[in-house]
Amino acid sequence: MPSKIAVITPVRNRREKSLRFLEVLYSQINVDLSVYIVDSNSTDGTADGILEKYPTTTIVRATDDDYWTGATNRGIQRALDEGADKILTINDDAIIDNSFVGELDRISNKYSTMILAARQDFEHDRGLIWSIGAYHDWNKMNLFQLRFHNMRFEELPPEVKGRDIIEVDFAAGNGVLINRAVFERIGLYDEVNYPHYHADSEFLLRARANGIPSYATVHAPILYNDISDHLRKHEQDERARREIQSSPPSEPDRFRLLLESYLALRGSIKSNFYGPTVKHHISTYGGGGDAEYLRNSVILLDQLLEADSPLRSVSLGTAIKWLKEGVV
Repeated sequence: MPSKIAVITPVRNRREKSLRFLEVLYSQINVDLSVYIVDSNSTDGTADGILEKYPTTTIVRATDDDYWTGATNRGIQRALDEGADKILTINDDAIIDNSFVGELDRISNKYSTMILAARQDFEHDRGLIWSIGAYHDWNKMNLFQLRFHNMRFEELPPEVKGRDIIEVDFAAGNGVLINRAVFERIGLYDEVNYPHYHADSEFLLRARANGIPSYATVHAPILYNDISDHLRKHEQDERARREIQSSPPSEPDRFRLLLESYLALRGSIKSNFYGPTVKHHISTYGGGGDAEYLRNSVILLDQLLEADSPLRSVSLGTAIKWLKEGVV
């Protein structure tokens, strides 16, 4: 029997994109589906447009301060209260076919998974993988890395390509099916420390710490990641990166660039590198080896930014020396 699945999708001021997504969602086959759209004060008529076209949709109201995590939690709690067996978190820019949810549920039931993420491919180049789950490489200080990113399906290792699902460390929250028992055991997403980014990663790592592994599909179903809005930004970043690499900065300049980037990003909740979130994640889940260097970097930068900190007058050379030695 199909599970009673609640789809949770936060939206804000993307009326046409949200309606496009719902058109496919309401065409899903072989599934018992309830749709919860969490609207954070949209001003473009998103909620009204959805109810006009899809009146069975449950609209959950969120505030300007909820962001992805708070909005998603509002929807999940409502769906759990109304008896959902499983929760599917998915974004309104996801592109799926009409068998996506049913197939994800079938595979979840077949392998008795508590958490199952869909493989994601690039929408503009289908067959090019965006991710099959994600991981941290603490020794190389690479956080939130997408597994098999930019690899074509035919290039996957045989031991991966020959399986329906693989175990993953965690996964991006776009297209993840989660059994209600997981929420009952470990709670909801952490909206205090992870208000917008990385709450999906933290939740799956927390589940893993509580004995609940996460898996991702290899063949199907596939979610296509619509990154058209980000391609131009990516191209700009690539040009900037090439300019920096063509004239590598000195060590003091590198530290200055790091500090300037941190200053710009750490204060914005909607930044992928929101300072308090990254700091909490490293201190909670940090591994060994060079992760200690990364942890010390965050602590030192926080101290440098304190208004009354004597470290504000420390020279860059001294700061770099302390950073290397772990003196914070």
